[in-house]
Amino acid sequence: MVRVALAWLPYGGVPSDELLVHFGLTEDQFVAALWQIVADGHCAREDARDIAEHYPRSTNN
Repeated sequence: MVRVALAWLPYGGVPSDELLVHFGLTEDQFVAALWQIVADGHCAREDARDIAEHYPRSTNN
């Protein structure tokens, strides 16, 4: 998930239809899963910083 999220950064993030096809998740669910990965420490610090900048936590969670 982290690799996909980072790969799509230059394009404004992963499109919703790609998230549904590849992960079966809505955008909010995908972002929540990314933040869980970050919280669990399963990505590099630089990657966590990029995720924080481009995939902000949803206020709906």
